Amino acid sequence: MYFLQDTNIRIPIAIEIVRSTPTQLLLRVRPIYLWLVGIFVAIAALYLIISYRYEVEQLWLLYLLLGGWLVLTFLFLISSEVITCRFDKVLGMMTLKQKTLLGTKVTKYPLWEIRQVGLDKLVSSYRVVILFHDGNYVFLPGYYSSEKNTKQHAVLSIAKFLNIEALFDLSLAVKS
Repeated sequence: MYFLQDTNIRIPIAIEIVRSTPTQLLLRVRPIYLWLVGIFVAIAALYLIISYRYEVEQLWLLYLLLGGWLVLTFLFLISSEVITCRFDKVLGMMTLKQKTLLGTKVTKYPLWEIRQVGLDKLVSSYRVVILFHDGNYVFLPGYYSSEKNTKQHAVLSIAKFLNIEALFDLSLAVKS
């Protein structure tokens, strides 16, 4: 896993370049921040359930609220996906694998269909976008986050690998 080195705080980065060779580029996007928030919320809810000591008549309401909180947190965690994107010049394919706790979805695109790669911007949040010749596009990941530098690095790596144009500060948010 890559970490920010320019500060004293080591923050895990959600998008990483796993492998870069002349014939293959492998990116992985992990929703680490979402997992950490979900785990924190679940632990906080469990702590409140365990430590709450009030009248018996009010306990059912507390258990109902915190139980709902835990269920929502669990649903949030299982719906978050790990995305693996492999660009393979030998096969001439981009393979996009989206994996959740509920299953895996694999989509393949020919490399020759990729027109540009860019950075989609919404206020001060960003996501990597791959644009195709037919006007379609794919986001890596599907959600916005403020990690501009790491996403710029991913965009530049993909553009260099595929020898295509890199675009920055796109505004595709209205179309998604």
